Amino acid sequence: MTTTATAAPIPKLPPYRKGGEIDYESLDFNPDEFHRPDDFLLEELQILELLTLFHARFTDSYARKDTLVTSAAIICYDPNDLNVHIAPDICLAFGVDRDAIANRRIYLPWEAGKPPDLVLEVASPSTARADVGRKVSTYERIGVPEYWLFDPTGGELYGFPLAGYRLESGIYRPVAITDEPDGIIKGYSEILRLSLCWDNGMPRLHSPSSGEYIRNWKEERDYWKAKRAALEADLQSKRNARDAERAAWEARRIALRRKTLICAKSSADCRTASKAAPNGDKRYATRGWRHDNSNQLSGRLRKSRRARSAPRRAVHGTRRRRRPAGG
Repeated sequence: MTTTATAAPIPKLPPYRKGGEIDYESLDFNPDEFHRPDDFLLEELQILELLTLFHARFTDSYARKDTLVTSAAIICYDPNDLNVHIAPDICLAFGVDRDAIANRRIYLPWEAGKPPDLVLEVASPSTARADVGRKVSTYERIGVPEYWLFDPTGGELYGFPLAGYRLESGIYRPVAITDEPDGIIKGYSEILRLSLCWDNGMPRLHSPSSGEYIRNWKEERDYWKAKRAALEADLQSKRNARDAERAAWEARRIALRRKTLICAKSSADCRTASKAAPNGDKRYATRGWRHDNSNQLSGRLRKSRRARSAPRRAVHGTRRRRRPAGG
């Protein structure tokens, strides 16, 4: 029985409370530029890895329009002064109109209906001090439910590899961080319902419900590559078995055909020999006499009879046939 996959229902987008027109000329920053520090290359790999994991897990690879995952968000948090802003490395918001936010080119919490649900900073030498300092109070003021810090160096910049804060009654409280025996550091995110992990300088996601790690793009590629190789090997094995079965059936068919031809030839030879034998004597047919030539066959038959009757004549003599009385 095959089941047909059905597309997931498109969620109803929340209302976007668009305000007045934004005077972009009055901003002291360009929202269309990708604002990154000079040492961005030191954190780029981890940011891209997190974006890939979040998009695959929460946006169905960009298909869901009610979830925003970006590394280019500029959050303006003062309605009276849009120049008061902050730009996290990772911004995640559920239940918002992604396209409406993108069209406004900046994230305005009072228009989107809520602040982002989670922001994450990746350590770099130029931003580490601000990440663990003023940004904590800024995100707390904005009302971001969770703020996470990830240090690829293992703590050389932040003083710790991984840390998280959860907003409780308007105040950030540290999230419990655990060190696993395998060296992986974990912290559970209530927003994600997953554990954020530090694994040898790279971010990972762990599902406590399944007890498994979410595959990243490389693991996903290797998984499907191995699965394809296994399927191809299984298909080739089935092809080999089918070819062997066909060869066996062909060998049986040829053997049966050969046997049939031999039997048919033997039967034909027997019939021919029976017709050529003297007085239709079938004894010669059963002994495999072949009808090469009727005269040669008759000569061989006479010689054979004389050879068999010679010992009898030597012992008993030749018996003459008695003539009937009165003959």
